[in-house]
Amino acid sequence: SSSGGGGVEGAGGAAGGVDWSRVLAAALAPHGPLQVVAASGQYLAVGTASGSTLVFQLPQPQQGSAAAAAQPAGGLAGHPNPAGGHGHSALPGGAGMWQLGEGLGVDAVTCLGFSMVAAAGEPLWLAVGHGSGALTVWELQRRGPRQVAGIAQHGSRITLASFLPSRGTSLLLSGDARGRLCLHSFSSLLLRTNVSSRVLANGQYGAILGIAHLVPFTLPAPGATAAAAAAAGGGGGSGGGAGDRG
Repeated sequence: SSSGGGGVEGAGGAAGGVDWSRVLAAALAPHGPLQVVAASGQYLAVGTASGSTLVFQLPQPQQGSAAAAAQPAGGLAGHPNPAGGHGHSALPGGAGMWQLGEGLGVDAVTCLGFSMVAAAGEPLWLAVGHGSGALTVWELQRRGPRQVAGIAQHGSRITLASFLPSRGTSLLLSGDARGRLCLHSFSSLLLRTNVSSRVLANGQYGAILGIAHLVPFTLPAPGATAAAAAAAGGGGGSGGGAGDRG
């Protein structure tokens, strides 16, 4: 365990011998056994048996030997750090922790899913699924985590919650143990987030246990764009055919 702790220290850039395994264990102790884990950049989300989700923001990796405490706290590239609110706690080594879901009356966390931040300024969202079928979506922001939506489309244990990688925070897939698969579309109107849900499957395929995102078929294949440009510039039919085959 000591070697593992040293590896985490190196990754987090923390000086002073911070043992991250002990720090995380102490933070998790009041919330029951760990159920599920997800990570995005510097953010580590841990779902617990109590229904709370703990979001840790770990220090940035450092170049050189400067102490982590001397480095300004940084977040996911282009994303501001959350601070305060929802049970914010400062941890050793410049880390922070936020507790989500406290007081919502939810049961054990069974699924976590971060959105993908593709460009500076894009928000970072976290979907949290529970054993009862409850599904909540949070945004991590400077003023503290904010609940974006509560979705009531499932009546059994949430088994997956996955944002479509190419769509930022606009589309979320969720599935449950009874085979219900839903697609949720988010839109903003008058500073509020609206959710529209559509059922894609309702048990006919059995339990939904996981999902893998494939490259969208609408994207051009590698080399297809160059071939199309050559054809448009007089490359001839054979060039176009090669592009089609590519």
